[in-house]
Amino acid sequence: MTPMDVRQILLRGGYEPLPLVGKRPIIEGWQKRDQTSAGDIEIWSKLYPHATNTGCLTRRMPSLDIDILNADAAQAVEDLIKDRYGHVLVRIGKPPKRAILFRTDQVFKKITANLTAPNGVSEKIEFLCDGQQLVVNGVHPDTGQSYCWHGGEPGRVLLAELPHISGGEAQQLVTDIVALLEANFGYRRPLHKGKGSDADLAGPSDWKELTANVIAGHALHDSLRGLAAKMTSSGTSPGAAVNQLRALMEASAAPRDDRWRERYAEIPRLVESAEQKFPVSNGGAGLQEWNAALDRDAPPPRAWLLGNSLCRRYVSSLLAGGGTGKSAMRILQALALATGRRLTDEHVFQRCRVLIVSLEDDADELRRRILAACLHYDIARSELDGWLFLAAPGASAGKLKVMNAAGHIMDGQLRGHLEAAIERHDIDCVIIDPLVKAHRIEENSNSAVDGVLQALSDIAIRYDIAVDVPHHTSKGQDRPGDAHRGRGASALIDATRLAYTLTPMSEAEAQQYGISEGQRRQYVRYDRAKVNLAAVGGRETWFKLIGVRIGNETDMYPNGDEVQTVEVWNPPRLWADLPDARLNSMLTEIDRGLPDGTFYTAAPNASTRAAWQVVSKHAPEKPEREARKVIQTWLRSGLLVEFEYNNPETRKTVKGLRVDNAKRPGTICALD
Repeated sequence: MTPMDVRQILLRGGYEPLPLVGKRPIIEGWQKRDQTSAGDIEIWSKLYPHATNTGCLTRRMPSLDIDILNADAAQAVEDLIKDRYGHVLVRIGKPPKRAILFRTDQVFKKITANLTAPNGVSEKIEFLCDGQQLVVNGVHPDTGQSYCWHGGEPGRVLLAELPHISGGEAQQLVTDIVALLEANFGYRRPLHKGKGSDADLAGPSDWKELTANVIAGHALHDSLRGLAAKMTSSGTSPGAAVNQLRALMEASAAPRDDRWRERYAEIPRLVESAEQKFPVSNGGAGLQEWNAALDRDAPPPRAWLLGNSLCRRYVSSLLAGGGTGKSAMRILQALALATGRRLTDEHVFQRCRVLIVSLEDDADELRRRILAACLHYDIARSELDGWLFLAAPGASAGKLKVMNAAGHIMDGQLRGHLEAAIERHDIDCVIIDPLVKAHRIEENSNSAVDGVLQALSDIAIRYDIAVDVPHHTSKGQDRPGDAHRGRGASALIDATRLAYTLTPMSEAEAQQYGISEGQRRQYVRYDRAKVNLAAVGGRETWFKLIGVRIGNETDMYPNGDEVQTVEVWNPPRLWADLPDARLNSMLTEIDRGLPDGTFYTAAPNASTRAAWQVVSKHAPEKPEREARKVIQTWLRSGLLVEFEYNNPETRKTVKGLRVDNAKRPGTICALD
C-alpha cells in the first residue's frame, strides 16, 4: 500500500493525515490546517515523494504518548487505560514506548508530566492535542522498523469509534498515571522541568506538592522557585505571582525566623528570574528579552568539534578554486572527527558521527577518496563503523531550494532526506559538498542564497550539529583569507559563521620556501577567512597534496588509480614562527629606510644599513646566519628589489632595498 493509499483511508475514516519525513511534517503551517481533501493527498504524493511516513493531527484525535523505557511500567499504564476506557488502539514505534488514541470535541493544550526513572533517566507522559501530530504509518527513524498497531489500526477503525476524552479527563488520567508510576515503579517527579509550557502544564499533583511544601515550611527556596516558574509560564502577571507567593508564605507553618524572612524577601527576584528562564508560550510573538542583571550564570561554551573549523549549531564553509584539494581537505577533517585522531593538526574536541553528502562525485569516486585517505593514514574500516556515513545521491535527492517556472523559491526534497539521515544515524556533523549542487536558485541573488543558508542554519540548530558546505571561488587570482572570493552572492559569507580559504602556494612563497615551480601547486595554505566565533589571528597552516595508490588494479587497468589526499606540511625551519604579520612588519621597516634618508642594503659587509639587522630586531630568536638567509631569499624571489640612489651624506650613488608590495606574504582578511 502506498503512502497516498494510507492517507486516503485515514481521511475517509475521519482523521486528518499529514505527509512526514521521519517524524517531521513536510508542509509549512501544518498545525493550523483546517481541512484536507483527497485532492490534497494526491498532490502531496507528487510534491513530496520522499515523505513516505504518515502522521495525523491530534487536535481531534488526542493521543497519550507513553514515553517511558520500563516495559512493565509501560504495560501497566496501558492496562490502566484499558480498565477505564475498554478497547483502545495502541501504536508501537520504539518498544516499550507506545501511544494510545482518543477522540475529543473539546480541543485542549498539550499536557506533559516529566518524570525521573529509578536509574535517573528523564522520561515523560504526554497528551498530544492542539498543535501536535502523531506518526501513524511508516518506518521509525531510530529502529528502521515499521510502526505497528494492536487493537486495530486508524482508518480501519473510524475516528468516531475511538474512546472520547475531555481536557479535564485527560489531565486527571495523566495525574493517575503518574501516581501509578510513583507508587509501583519508583518513578518520581522533578520539582520543575525546563522552560515554557512543559512547566505549567505538568499536572495538578506537581502544583499541589509545591504548595504543600510552602505551607509546611519545607524546601522553601526550591518550592517557591518552582511555583514562580509555573505561574509565569502559565501567564500569571509578575505582580500577581509575587502577591500569591507572599500569601502562601504568610500562611506557612514555618517559624518567622531569619530563614523565613530571607525566603520572603527573595520572592520578587525569583519571579523576575522565572520570567527570564521560563517565558510564557505566546506562539513565538515578542522579543523574549531578558534582564541582563539576572544573567548570573555563565552561558555554556560553544560546542567546537574540530579546532576552530567546525562547531555545533553553526554553518561553516571552505572556499577554494578547482583542483586545490577542497574535497580532500574536508574528507580528512571528517576522518579526524570520526576516528578522534588529530589528522589535520587540529584539536578534536570529541569523536563524532559524520555524514558526507557528495553532490558532485558519484559513489565510486567518493569511495576512492575515502580509501586513499584511509590507506595513507592507516585507518582500519573498523574504526569508522558507526562513525562515518557516506552518501552520493546525485540528482535523485533533489535540492534544498528550487526556483519554479514563475520565479518563486520553493523548498526542495533534499532537506527532508538530510533530516531523516541525521535522525537515523544520530549525526554530529554533516558536510554537503559542494554548496552549488545543493540548490537550484540564482546564486547571485542575496535573498535566494540567504534562504538556502537559513535552511542549513535551521538544521544545525534543530539537531545541534555542525553543518559544512564547501564552496567554489569565482574566477581570478585567489588571495589567502579573502572571504569575498566565494562565488555568487555575498549572503553566503554573511550567513556562515566560520569560513576558511584553501589557496595554492604562490610563486613568491615557493621561492621563499625553496619549492620548485613545478611542485608549488602541490602545496596549499589553509587560512581563516571569517571566524565570527573566534578571534582572527595566528598563522596559516600548510598542507601538501599527495597521490595514493589505492590498489584497485585490473587486467584492463593494471596501474589502478592514484587518488588525492592531503597531509600537514611544515615550512622549513628558517620560516618557523614567522607569521605573515611579523614578516610584513620587517618588510615595511626595510622599505621605509633609515631616519637619515638612506636605505637598507643586502651588501655582506654593511654595518648600520645591513637589512638582516631588521630581521633580527623583529625575530631576536633567529641567529645572524638565518636572518641573512631571509634577506637573500627575498632578493631571489623579487620581494626585495635593489635600486640605486644618491646617499645624502656621502653624495655617492649606492644601492638600497625597496619592497615589491605585490609580492608581500598573504594577509588574512579579518571580517566582522
